[in-house]
Amino acid sequence: MNGRMKIVHVVVVVLVMSVLTSFAESFVCGFDTDQIDQSPVGWDARGVWKVTVWGTNKVVENVDLKGVPSESSLGHVFSEPIDTSWVVDFKYDWQWGGGKPVAGEGVYDHVITMDMLDETANGYRVAVHQGILNGGAPGRLMEIRRIDAGNPTKLLAQGKGYSHAGWKSLTQDQPVLYPVRLKWDRGALTAFRYAGSAWEPVAKASDTNHIRFTQIKFEAFGWNDSETPELDDVTVTVGSPADTAPVANQDAQ
Repeated sequence: MNGRMKIVHVVVVVLVMSVLTSFAESFVCGFDTDQIDQSPVGWDARGVWKVTVWGTNKVVENVDLKGVPSESSLGHVFSEPIDTSWVVDFKYDWQWGGGKPVAGEGVYDHVITMDMLDETANGYRVAVHQGILNGGAPGRLMEIRRIDAGNPTKLLAQGKGYSHAGWKSLTQDQPVLYPVRLKWDRGALTAFRYAGSAWEPVAKASDTNHIRFTQIKFEAFGWNDSETPELDDVTVTVGSPADTAPVANQDAQ
């Protein structure tokens, strides 16, 4: 991955030794040097997560046949706590899901969440629904929630997101990978999607209950077959970086 604004890259040396570096300055993980068919180094995986290559994209995906909250999660603890403003970027997709009865649309029940938490699992979450089918709506595809002791206790804001079926349902030959950003600035929370050529703020909230963060955690849930959620290009940047475009999808190595 190519980061240029005070970003320290994750380095993983496969088979010889494994080193994952994270600082309060920044954290970057594109899974590009992780071993194929293995869980990514430096992450606590619950459920079956493995690194794989589709076309030119190298991603981490969950291959459980059923998605249950807290049973399909991927987490990383930072080497130092973050107690100032931060921005989290990541990309996601699904292999399957949606497309029926409305061609191309995703399913509302298929959800990927990203949490920024402290040691006792207090913090904030952005939840991204695959699409509007089965009870969703365009204005409820992305959510910001407060997390207290590991539980989503309060919905703070909702907004637009993406509504696309899984990439195999769309007959693509590799993941599309949709960018998401969550920004926390002294209690002001903003969720973004990437629309065309710029980050678009889609949900805003204010909450000052939690101000210290020590870990990042992803969960995926709401499916009952092999829909297979996928993640790539996870970046945590301390401070308020310029609103640069998401990093280009890295060619598989």
